Amino acid sequence: MINGTKILFIGPMGAGKTTAITCISDDPPIKTEASNSARHISDKQTTTVAMDFGRIYMDQFNAIDLYGIPGQEHFDFLWPILEKGALGAIFLLNCDTTDQIIQNSLEKFCNDFSRLRDNSAIVIALNRANENAVSLCHNWLRENNIVLPVLMADPRNRDDIIMTLELLIATAEVDLLPEGEIHDAG
Repeated sequence: MINGTKILFIGPMGAGKTTAITCISDDPPIKTEASNSARHISDKQTTTVAMDFGRIYMDQFNAIDLYGIPGQEHFDFLWPILEKGALGAIFLLNCDTTDQIIQNSLEKFCNDFSRLRDNSAIVIALNRANENAVSLCHNWLRENNIVLPVLMADPRNRDDIIMTLELLIATAEVDLLPEGEIHDAG
């Protein structure tokens, strides 16, 4: 029997959740793709309608289970079900859009996943971002008194997604330390 640590990939439709899981999964991922009926939101041909699932093996007994949550609001009833037992989440945000859409996506994420944000580790990974998008994200988080790590990551690039996953796990480990107890690694 393999023990799995559950990590979520969340974000709006078209952010790259399925791509990221496909990129790093050791097994062929399970995808629940269907024709995209919301082409006005994202021009991609298919979209996730239940979840994506992939797995990274740490050794013969331990793995990281990767769950991609559908980004469309009409699937929001699945979000709390998939959140249960998660160590944390990578929030993917596609930044090749307007500043207002980026801010709206951050606000929606923080509202829709507030319970997850308050009880789990979260990392924000900006897809197709530039320094302006990173600054915008940092400023919005600061203005809303939210502290989360932010980095640029291409969901097609295995090294980027592995680095994001490592940051998430490190953040979760720090969160598990008793308050005020951070040890020097040197």
